[in-house]
Amino acid sequence: MDTFSTEPTEAHLDDRPVAVNALIFVVVMAIFVAGMWAMGEGIAQHSALLFSGGLLGSCLAVGLALGIRRD
Repeated sequence: MDTFSTEPTEAHLDDRPVAVNALIFVVVMAIFVAGMWAMGEGIAQHSALLFSGGLLGSCLAVGLALGIRRD
């Protein structure tokens, strides 16, 4: 049976300070929540443009979070 190492590898080491990671999280979460809000407003107001903008904003936030994490 294989055993798993609990030591962090180079891929898991992060050279950014904790404050920068927290700021990135807050900004990405704000974009995501604003996108969700815009989608909800788009449905309530029957506005395809507002809904599409919200969808784009939410997708952008997820893309940013995944892209920043890979760096």
